[in-house]
Amino acid sequence: MTIISGNQYQEMNKEKLRLQIARMTQSHESTGLTKNTYCRMTSSELTRIAPLPSEFLSLANPDMQITVLRRFDSLEKILCNEHIPTLALVSHTYGPEIATEWIYLQMCHFFDSCEQLPGVKEPVTREFAQLILLLHPNLNLYEFCYFLAGCRVGRYGQFYGVSGPNQLAAMLNQYLKEDKPNAQYNIEIEKQRKRREEEINCTDGYKQYIDKLKAEAAVGSIEATKILQKHKEK
Repeated sequence: MTIISGNQYQEMNKEKLRLQIARMTQSHESTGLTKNTYCRMTSSELTRIAPLPSEFLSLANPDMQITVLRRFDSLEKILCNEHIPTLALVSHTYGPEIATEWIYLQMCHFFDSCEQLPGVKEPVTREFAQLILLLHPNLNLYEFCYFLAGCRVGRYGQFYGVSGPNQLAAMLNQYLKEDKPNAQYNIEIEKQRKRREEEINCTDGYKQYIDKLKAEAAVGSIEATKILQKHKEK
């Protein structure tokens, strides 16, 4: 009988979770879900911004969450932006370990802002980062930063005194059930409004075109008369 030590057991679990994340990412890639509904960024575009994984991780600085709020005044604008990579795209481009590390660093910045970082256990936080990648691969990077910034200003309840990932998980679930669906609904409403405006503009333009043909036909234009006859047959 082989006796497995505690460290060996932890390493086995880590490897099992790593393979699970890799399979999930490949599954999302094969079904076209390495991007969210609006993102059109590709791996080649992402590597042009940050060719190396280390360069990509250098972007995960403490100011990123505040920078996102300065650049985007609404969640809708973040979700509609086609040039923000998703966690799944980062995982596909640099590997799941890099995507997990980016999530981990952002959470560390969050816990540090809450003055809770010393009390948060690193293995627990890293495991939670892996779970976020596994369960929510279509979150884009700015969206996650926007969410964490919202937590910092109390959007999802009191954040001073947060003891760790469990409370952050509850806040993330609230965001996914309330804020994100509302933002997506607003985006679709705005799309419908723009489509309706285009239809009205097209209708007005068509009416003006027909009126012009009628005026030309009235003064004897044979060509205008033929075109009008074709439109009547339709």
